[in-house]
Amino acid sequence: MKLSALRDLYLLSVEWKNLKPSSKRIYEQAFAYADEFMDNDIRHITRPMLLDYRDRTYGQKARCRLGLMIIFILMQFGWDRGYCSDNPARGIRHLPPKVGYAKWEMEEVGRVLAIASPEIKDAIYLALYTGQRRSDLVKMRWDNYDGTYIHVIQQKTGKPLAIPVHPVLRKELERMREKGGDYMLTTKTGLKWVGDYLGTALSRAAREAGVEKSIHGIRKTTASVLAESGCTPFEIAAITGQTLQQVTNYTKAADQKTMARKALERWELQYST
Repeated sequence: MKLSALRDLYLLSVEWKNLKPSSKRIYEQAFAYADEFMDNDIRHITRPMLLDYRDRTYGQKARCRLGLMIIFILMQFGWDRGYCSDNPARGIRHLPPKVGYAKWEMEEVGRVLAIASPEIKDAIYLALYTGQRRSDLVKMRWDNYDGTYIHVIQQKTGKPLAIPVHPVLRKELERMREKGGDYMLTTKTGLKWVGDYLGTALSRAAREAGVEKSIHGIRKTTASVLAESGCTPFEIAAITGQTLQQVTNYTKAADQKTMARKALERWELQYST
């Protein structure tokens, strides 16, 4: 059986059907990365072949990691169902580090806001002051906003959140609401944004301001600013909906700065009395 045939069986499986849409998009990209193996008989895909792939693609972090990930998933699927006698992708080490989304500095936020179109500005304000993913931003409706909180059910986690509205965002929302419509974020023609198109448009505006970063990085900015303001990981997670581990990863540098500042304040207080 060819790996492509195993992929086709996987696409009909319950495992595939139960994946979230965001995960399916990642897997589809991974299939493309592993295309060079699709015509191979699964019995002839060996560990040395996969180690060679790792070595050749190591400099292309996403290609390397996702290509090996999807081969592991397909071969494990085949092993569970008796099509494969082994999974040569199991436990491959020394992969390139994961590619994260770079955090926006507040100075960069200001630069992009200064040149962006009104529609992109709306997206930046909403992203910055709610800390939500792109997929949740484009779903926010005016009937989710009660004047004090924006109520969200996160698409990825299913987690319900009541996000208190910052005074800066409240002022922007008053302006945005004058456009009418059901959704907070709309295109120039008044249509609801599709997440991928919003991400592309925002990245294009950022590049024009000399900022090579994506909308996903603004979520890290929110968490970092909250940490620098002295918020605990639990308080940050209550706004962004992230896990405590994610909050910790996003705010390591900010936490250090906050703790150092507080330590110095206590030190100064001790010697001033």
